[in-house]
Amino acid sequence: AANTSWQSTQTAATDGIKSLRTALTANNQRSQIQTTLNIAGESFSFDVKVSTQLNYDVFRVYVDGLSQITRHGEQDWQTITIFVQPGIHTIKFDYVKNASITAGSDAVWIDKLVYVDGADTDNDAAVNAMDNDDDNDGVPDYIDAEPLNAANSAEVTLPINGSYQGSAL
Repeated sequence: AANTSWQSTQTAATDGIKSLRTALTANNQRSQIQTTLNIAGESFSFDVKVSTQLNYDVFRVYVDGLSQITRHGEQDWQTITIFVQPGIHTIKFDYVKNASITAGSDAVWIDKLVYVDGADTDNDAAVNAMDNDDDNDGVPDYIDAEPLNAANSAEVTLPINGSYQGSAL
């Protein structure tokens, strides 16, 4: 089966005006998209809408190569939560269309992928999502013009109210 990708679309979304949609998938094709995430929490979630042939055209989500969910038929937007161990995971969204029959839109939409990023840029054992100074330059991230670059600790962007009381720069 030939592969097609996913595409950004404005035809349906739960978070704003855009979502990802399977590309136009002909009979006996699949549409896949894959990403690698460093997840600090114990789960990730996303919204999904399915409009496919019941029982035959199937959407699956794989985590590290193992199928976690399967959807087919007509299903309006729903939030799916998948539980994982903290760490680096490969997430694959996969839609397979069988050799015949068109049903519904023959499409799947995903939106609003949510997870706690497990990256620790400065290797201080505090993931960036929980670390107030990701580059350990002494400037809090919320006013640091380059929060991941300790070499530029002299550059800060002050908050509108000018309330930063840190050390002299």
